[in-house]
Amino acid sequence: MRKVIDVGMMILLLLLMAFPFTGQDIHIFLGIIMIAFFIIHHYLNRRWYLSLFKGKKTKIQILFITINSLLLISIFGVALSGLTLAGYVPIMSYFLARKMHLVCSYWSYLLMGLHVGLHLQVIKMIKNQIIVYGIMLIGIILFTKNQILIYLLNMSDFLYVSDQMNIVIYMFEYLMIFILFILFMNVIIKEMKKK
Repeated sequence: MRKVIDVGMMILLLLLMAFPFTGQDIHIFLGIIMIAFFIIHHYLNRRWYLSLFKGKKTKIQILFITINSLLLISIFGVALSGLTLAGYVPIMSYFLARKMHLVCSYWSYLLMGLHVGLHLQVIKMIKNQIIVYGIMLIGIILFTKNQILIYLLNMSDFLYVSDQMNIVIYMFEYLMIFILFILFMNVIIKEMKKK
């Protein structure tokens, strides 16, 4: 059940990031499913919350708690602003909700990649380090090409997508950037374990 939910959330994330191609109605529908999956994911992993108050934490455990806490805040921001934009929970202005939704969406995207990297050691599955760093380089190039930093730093009110782009290439590029975040966290964990 957990794996189905986790894989489902990753697929939903990529589809949600492809909003320029899916349109508003599908985006809202997928967003509501994502919220449901997120609640189920946390229910299935509820024991993690109990472990937060037990014993002294290692540096890696503190990293886990930090990433997971930031992701929780970011997802909450996406859900709240998304429900406001859809007209279900109008608790803030449309302008604020739109800005909040764009920024929190990209932070959730980044943090979810780091979160997956905490749990899934992809770097161990790829034996050749040249391939690992090659994939990371591709991810960095696509991160720059798609101007992800602009959205993370709230430097744009709108999502820009080239007219030349299609949904297959777009999702492939966003998948490669997501894998970059996973591998980046894998490298951090690997280095932390050496110390």
